[in-house]
Amino acid sequence: MAHDFEAVAAVDSASGYEPGDASLVERCQGPTLDVGAGPGRLTVALAERGIPALGIDVTPDAVRQTRSAGALALMRDVFGHVPGAGRWRTVLVADGAIGIGGDPAALLRRIGELLGPQGRALVEVQPPPEPVGTDGS
Repeated sequence: MAHDFEAVAAVDSASGYEPGDASLVERCQGPTLDVGAGPGRLTVALAERGIPALGIDVTPDAVRQTRSAGALALMRDVFGHVPGAGRWRTVLVADGAIGIGGDPAALLRRIGELLGPQGRALVEVQPPPEPVGTDGS
């Protein structure tokens, strides 16, 4: 079972989105799971485009905000029971959610379990921070 994992740099912007949002939303196909959805900005954007989407987050307030904005969300740990496991067409990991659980490799393995046979993961990545100079700057 091969899955397509795509690293997406957050470099573009569009009105109403944070940099990278439009690119991520446009790449989502079919039922989409937004892992670590936070207040649901991307889950809402997907729903507004008519893409079936579910946001999951472990924070009750984030789930309430997503629901209040008109999108579907559940309070779930990605490593626990997730509805539709093994059937998602797209799994979206954005806004630093790659750090969920403190082990990006374990998270990517779990995402592979959540995806359907032809599914793909969209994982937003950021460039590493500039190193602090050793000359005292």
